[in-house]
Amino acid sequence: MSSEYYDKHGKDFARSTAQLNVDSLYEPFLRLVSPGGHILDVGCGSGRDTKAFLKLGFEVTAIDASAEMVVLATDFTGQSVKHIRVQELEANAVFDGIWACASLLHVPRVEMNQVLDGLIRATKRGGVMYMSFKHGSGEATRNGRFFNDYTSEQLRELLAKHSQLDVLNTWITPDVRPGRTSDLWVNALTRRVLSHI
Repeated sequence: MSSEYYDKHGKDFARSTAQLNVDSLYEPFLRLVSPGGHILDVGCGSGRDTKAFLKLGFEVTAIDASAEMVVLATDFTGQSVKHIRVQELEANAVFDGIWACASLLHVPRVEMNQVLDGLIRATKRGGVMYMSFKHGSGEATRNGRFFNDYTSEQLRELLAKHSQLDVLNTWITPDVRPGRTSDLWVNALTRRVLSHI
């Protein structure tokens, strides 16, 4: 399980990601979230994004599957982080926005539709969801972590299976970590439809 990797390597992972500048990813997402709105940070890792959203005046609920990352993120953000897997999330129309930056990539494909259904239920009607995956195709375990990679086309096909989602945009970005700019990420921004289908 990838959570075991983060339990073991959490401090190194947090050091390498906590200060990365991902403002260009925040902007299209946050402009669609009501000021002061409630954001769910899925797989919050170091707590970098939770801390940024809190500083901007949003209410944030942060979750992570790794006990070690929960401790580190709680310390970094000054806010309690919940130790649960996204598969265990139970919420109904609670969040104005869901932020899943480089976290759903650890969910096996066989579980992805169920996870997306749960995230859709957790989002208020008209609420938005951002997600990102490593750009590629298929599932693999690399250096002790499980990854589920998508191409842009595969991600759009996945999202199209969920009639309560409007896909606002999908786009490719380079990795922001030093020396990793040749690694690509596929991003998606969606909105939960306002009316029943």
